[in-house]
Amino acid sequence: MLQHPWRTEANIPARPVPETLLAERLKQLPFHLTETCSVLDLLALFRAVGEAQVGTGLDADRLEAEVGRLVDDGPFVERGRDRLGLPR
Repeated sequence: MLQHPWRTEANIPARPVPETLLAERLKQLPFHLTETCSVLDLLALFRAVGEAQVGTGLDADRLEAEVGRLVDDGPFVERGRDRLGLPR
């Protein structure tokens, strides 16, 4: 294998930990989502969290749990329910 003198272990950036990468993206999510709109539906939140997970290598099964955490503990507030009983 060809060795490059400028490519050493010291100058190769460490790959981010998937959990840390997702946490950083989710931290910025409220600012990006409410930049142009103050009210959004649950579908938009699911879509945004799904997009935040892309490239992390994490399983898509945790999407619902992350959305639930943002609504329950985070900056998003449920304003009511629609005719099907789903959060708005």
